[in-house]
Amino acid sequence: MEPLQVIILGSGSSIPTAERNHAAIWIRHGGQVLLWDCGEGTQQQIRRAGLTPTKIDHIFITHWHTDHFAGLPGLLQTLKLEQRSRPLFIYGPEAHHYVSLLQPIFWKETPFNIEVQNIDHLNSQESTILQQENFIVSAIPVKHSIPAAAYALQEKNRWNIELSLAHRQGLEAGPLLKKLKQKESIHYQGKEINISDIAHLTPGRKIVYSGDTAPCPAVEKIAAGAHLLIHEATFLKESSEQHSSAEEAALTAFKAGVQKLILTHYSRRYDQQDIENMEQTLAHKYDGLTISAARDIQEISLPGST
Repeated sequence: MEPLQVIILGSGSSIPTAERNHAAIWIRHGGQVLLWDCGEGTQQQIRRAGLTPTKIDHIFITHWHTDHFAGLPGLLQTLKLEQRSRPLFIYGPEAHHYVSLLQPIFWKETPFNIEVQNIDHLNSQESTILQQENFIVSAIPVKHSIPAAAYALQEKNRWNIELSLAHRQGLEAGPLLKKLKQKESIHYQGKEINISDIAHLTPGRKIVYSGDTAPCPAVEKIAAGAHLLIHEATFLKESSEQHSSAEEAALTAFKAGVQKLILTHYSRRYDQQDIENMEQTLAHKYDGLTISAARDIQEISLPGST
């Protein structure tokens, strides 16, 4: 299984605090780096975490409020000064519109291509927006004051071959085993061999990020069975037409069958003790669901990871 790294770079909401930066999440899957949101100060958070911004391949903006994208112009300027050459991919609802507004002001020309992809915010269905060899990224519109999306990274299931079982079928490491993993069934020496005869299936891990949203069925849908859900909790108890409370986020995670919930995007009105108290209250209420409160520059361990 490919290494999978998740780091919360910013856990604050609209107004940052000394302890909580604007929203950003670093995800590394194997050799690919994804950035989910890029709020103001994200570059500094990347440096504080000991990471390298030039490693980023894909940037996913959940919506175009400044606490989720204001770090983008500075980051792109840095990539330009670092003489990046490979393309950078930017995704988001109405992404073409907003990138076209920002580009003439902040980064007129770059030595690398910027590929922009709109997320369909009018269709209520989940859609695949990125296909890689070992994972896919999908998006679904959520409920906010402007077009917004939640994102999911889903690893592909992986067959792990046991050579002792392969040898019993007369197979050795090489092209035949590769073909069997790809096609899941081959004919060899007059018999059919299925991949399940020589391997065990490791289900792929799933990570979901809600972005800003009031409680809605879309988050529950895209988060179904997720190993990790990172969900906004702007308010600890109060309901809102644009945001979720910690209680509502926990209920969504519980109904979706999520294994681990990370609460993030707290209002500045709450201090660390307020957040820790709510974390403990919810952990006792929702049995079987692991609940933690995000902290800046925090690496998240995933259930099922070794």
